[in-house]
Amino acid sequence: YNDAKGLRKTLASVASQTYTDIEHIIVDGASTDGSVDVIREYETINLSSTNPIRIVWVSEKDKGIYDAMNKGVVKASGEYLLFLNGGDTLASPTTIEDVYPHLNDTDFVIGRSYFSCEGKRCGTSPLLSERDMSMYYMYLHGINHQSAFIRRSLLINTPYDTSVRINADWLFFVQTIVMRSATVKFVDLFFSDFDLTGVSSN
Repeated sequence: YNDAKGLRKTLASVASQTYTDIEHIIVDGASTDGSVDVIREYETINLSSTNPIRIVWVSEKDKGIYDAMNKGVVKASGEYLLFLNGGDTLASPTTIEDVYPHLNDTDFVIGRSYFSCEGKRCGTSPLLSERDMSMYYMYLHGINHQSAFIRRSLLINTPYDTSVRINADWLFFVQTIVMRSATVKFVDLFFSDFDLTGVSSN
């Protein structure tokens, strides 16, 4: 919401992907700062490219971040989802191409994220493993949703709890991985640059 500058960065990173058989769902919360103009510009540039990405977008009032994410889940048609907030970017132009071979017969594919501070990388998330998928670890740390490809059917059946303002993704991971033993594959690949100026970081 009202982050046209961050949105432009995010859209540019998706547009730069070498693997283009993807669907880009953009959910804006009725921004008034020109964000919709940025989306329309991105849509026009995409349509003129040799390998356009399927773009679906909406700009309307919502009940917060997780309500918007749930809307995106419903609008998507792919088997796996990766969430980026405004200002977050994919780690490199080959991110989707690199992770695509790992998206098979597992509920989650979890990689890593760079942390971005004022436009510069300032840290990384750890490489997780099966031993970290415990209530103890999740209580202390959790999983960056920008580091996780999620099977869409899981979020259809267990949408993000919109009553939890900034940690509904944490709750979702606990419910599905720790409590219901969803299957997880861990890969030593960086999926995203996570903008540390976002809501949950503050």
